[in-house]
Amino acid sequence: MASNLGTANQEGGGSEKTPWQEHTAPDGRKYYYNTETKVSSWTKPDELKTAAEQSLASCPWKEYKTEQGRSYYYNSETKESSWVCPPELQTVLENQTQSESSAQVAVETEAVKKTETSSTTPVAAANEKQEPAAPSKVDRDREIAREALKELLREKNISSTASWEYASRQIGADARFHLLKRSNERKQVFNEYKAQKGREERDLQRQKARESREAFRNLLENNEKVYPDMRWRHCCELFGDHAAFKAVHMSERREIFDDVIYQLGRKEKAEEQEKRDRHQKTMKEIYAGMKGVTYKTTWAKCLEMLDTNADFTDDDSLQGLDKEDALVAFEEHIRQLERVMSCTSSHTPGSVLYSPAEGCCAYLTSDLLTA
Repeated sequence: MASNLGTANQEGGGSEKTPWQEHTAPDGRKYYYNTETKVSSWTKPDELKTAAEQSLASCPWKEYKTEQGRSYYYNSETKESSWVCPPELQTVLENQTQSESSAQVAVETEAVKKTETSSTTPVAAANEKQEPAAPSKVDRDREIAREALKELLREKNISSTASWEYASRQIGADARFHLLKRSNERKQVFNEYKAQKGREERDLQRQKARESREAFRNLLENNEKVYPDMRWRHCCELFGDHAAFKAVHMSERREIFDDVIYQLGRKEKAEEQEKRDRHQKTMKEIYAGMKGVTYKTTWAKCLEMLDTNADFTDDDSLQGLDKEDALVAFEEHIRQLERVMSCTSSHTPGSVLYSPAEGCCAYLTSDLLTA
C-alpha cells in the first residue's frame, strides 16, 4: 500500500508541496516515487526528511557495530573513532526520537481522513518506472567500511610490501579494522590497497630518479671545472663525494656525463666557428679599405701593411685573431679583385660593370683598377 506524502514538513509547522511519494515494496522495504520525473529511489529524498533526519544525515558521526555486536562511532571528517556516543550525535538522536513520535501521531490522523482510492498505487508506480537496482543499506555500509579500512592503512603508511600479519598488528586496535566482519573481506581490501600503494611508490621512485638525474646534470653543466676534453676518471675524483653524484645509479652517471661532455664540445666548436666567421668578415672589410692592396699584392706585403693600419691595430675584437683566418679572408679578397680585373678585358674605363662584391652596378675607373 502506498503512503502518499504530498507535503514535506518544514520547521515552524508549515508545509510545502512535493511530488515525492512513499511506497512499500513486496519485501516490506520502503521506496520513494516522484510523480513528476517518474523516478523511484530506495533513498529517502531530502524533501520528505524531517528536520531531525536532515540533522542526522549532516552529522559526521555515524554508528557502526563490530563482529561481536558492540556499537562504536566513527567521524568521516576527522577520521576519529570512539566507543562512546559523541555529544553531537546524542543530541541529534534525541531530537529524531521526539520528531518521529510527533510524525507518527500525524500519520495516524491522516490515515483516518484518507479515502479508499488513491491516485497512484504501488503497482501503478512500479509500472510507470521500474524500481532501481539501488544498493541496500548493507551494501552501503560495507562500502563505507571498505573505504574506512583503506583510509586506516594510509594513515599508518603501510608499505606495499607489508604482509597481512604485519598490517593486522599495526591497525588491529583501531575500531575501523572491525567494520568488515569477515577476515577474507579485510584481506581483499588490503590487497587492493597494496596494489594502489605499489603504483604510487613506483611513481614516486621514478620522480625521485628524474630529479636526481637533473641535479647531477646541472652540477656538471654549471661547474667551471668541467671541460669538453674531461675524462670520466677525473669526474669521479672531482665529484665522487657530492650528494648529486651519489644519488644517481652508476650506469646513469656515465651516460649523463658523456652527454654533457658531448654537448659542451658542440657548444665550444659552434662558438669557435662563430668567432672565426666574425674575424674573417672584419678582415675582409679592412682589406677592402686598404688602397694599397691590388690583385697582385702578396700575403707578405699585406702583413707589412697591416702593421701600420689603424683599423686593424685598434680593433679590440681582433684580439686572438688566428693568422689562418686572416689569410683566408685575404685570399677571398684577392680572388674578388681578380674577378673584377678579368671583367675589364672587354670593357674600357668609364663603362658600366656589375660587381659581385658590391652587389650593384659600378663604373670602372682607373682608380678602381689600380686600387
